[in-house]
Amino acid sequence: ADAKKMASFSKKNAPADWVQRSDHHLITIDMPGLSHEDFKITTDANEITIKTKERERVELEDDKWHAKERYVGAVVRKFEFPEGAKLSKEDVEAVFDNGVLTLKVPTDPEKPKETITI
Repeated sequence: ADAKKMASFSKKNAPADWVQRSDHHLITIDMPGLSHEDFKITTDANEITIKTKERERVELEDDKWHAKERYVGAVVRKFEFPEGAKLSKEDVEAVFDNGVLTLKVPTDPEKPKETITI
């Protein structure tokens, strides 16, 4: 699949809110119709990738569809974090409840800037 097309489908079909608080990032994504087993969440140096299994629509030969608006394919979302995010599997908390995936990513407190005198 075309990467740009996949990204636009994913954002449209898995809308997310992302807020940075004093000690963590909180990402909330609507993912109705899925179960815990449908997710694969991976971390990289500064990125979290969320992938879902491809969902399929049951269609019978004599069906007469009036609308096909719900997205049924796989979803891929990537979130690139600023410096200080703790992205190890021991640090990231993932909860899936009532069709909503919530990720909590702790951060190191910001270090004050230091001035070096020459």
